[in-house]
Amino acid sequence: MGSGGREYARVWKLMMALVWLSVPLTAALNSPAVETNVTDILTGLRTEHPRLLLTRADFSSVRAASATNSETAALLARAEAAARVALAKPPLTYAKQGKRLLAVSREALRRIALWSFAHRLTGEKVFAERAEQELLNLAAFKDWNPSHFLDTAEMTAALAIGYDWLFDALPASSRATVRQAIVVVIGYLAARGCSRNSKRPPE
Repeated sequence: MGSGGREYARVWKLMMALVWLSVPLTAALNSPAVETNVTDILTGLRTEHPRLLLTRADFSSVRAASATNSETAALLARAEAAARVALAKPPLTYAKQGKRLLAVSREALRRIALWSFAHRLTGEKVFAERAEQELLNLAAFKDWNPSHFLDTAEMTAALAIGYDWLFDALPASSRATVRQAIVVVIGYLAARGCSRNSKRPPE
């Protein structure tokens, strides 16, 4: 991995740390207790997007913090710069390393999270448009290698974050495509019991 790749990976890790640290602790402490006998897992789900990892208020807090905290401002600048560099990367391809697709899944998660994060903070359409292109590309893969759960899980996380953080920026048709791709994959794994030895679905 060259110096550019190392910086790209470093920014990704720092950005994820910022995501976790920016979620207000008080929000978690003040959340109503979840009833253990609730059968509908969607009960209490936020109706607005984004709602995965960060909310609209959390993104606003991050932007506000950057105005008064030089370290936060520097981190956001690095994240935006990394997102711009990634814009020039070609779309990902279905390329296994041995039996694993994990490298592709992780790169998908890095790219889409970076572009989605940058769009939420800057409002620039270029990030949302490139993320949309990649989301549709990944949704068209023949599978996400369900024989290895982590490969599929990280790819699903990539599409879920893109779908959620870019919900307002994505056309309804693209949202439907991404949502259906996630539903099909999760439905297949659920039907197989998320077995480590589950067979691949028919192509």
